[in-house]
Amino acid sequence: MKDGGFAITWKDENVNSTDILYKRYDSFGIEQFDGTAHVDVTGSQTDPEIAAIGNDAFVITWLSEGNQGSSGRRVYSRYITNDGTTYTDEILVNNQNDSNQYDPHIWFDVSLWMKALEKVKDVFIEMDSKHKDFYLKNYQESLKHMQKLEKWVKKTLSTIPKEKRILITAHDAFNYFGKAY
Repeated sequence: MKDGGFAITWKDENVNSTDILYKRYDSFGIEQFDGTAHVDVTGSQTDPEIAAIGNDAFVITWLSEGNQGSSGRRVYSRYITNDGTTYTDEILVNNQNDSNQYDPHIWFDVSLWMKALEKVKDVFIEMDSKHKDFYLKNYQESLKHMQKLEKWVKKTLSTIPKEKRILITAHDAFNYFGKAY
């Protein structure tokens, strides 16, 4: 992040629930704040992922199973600024309610992450219009970085012949990456 700090997220299983927790640290590794990503969703919370947005915020995504009385899986996210402010509760990113909703790793396809970023910006502006300039500035800055990243990924991967583009991994996080590139 801009100040050299970082944020982490993890799943915490306890007797009554499974929570998605996060902590923000400064550049010296000193904890600045912590919190719980989900507020209103119920059920099992799993597979947390975190990404920086611009220079002064981060977003956490996670999978929620069996929430709000459903038997399906849904992907949620929450936007948190570097001072710990959360402008919204969790945001339902994908409300399709079937058992095939399992992969919150959309940033592995930069074009999908750009679409998600636009939606997040729109929701925040709708819910917190007095900070519209803040959201637009961060959106534009992040979008420029993502457009550069998309060009770099395509250029870099084009050096590998298509028939040689094989990825072996122990984690199912690369479905979007494989489809896009």
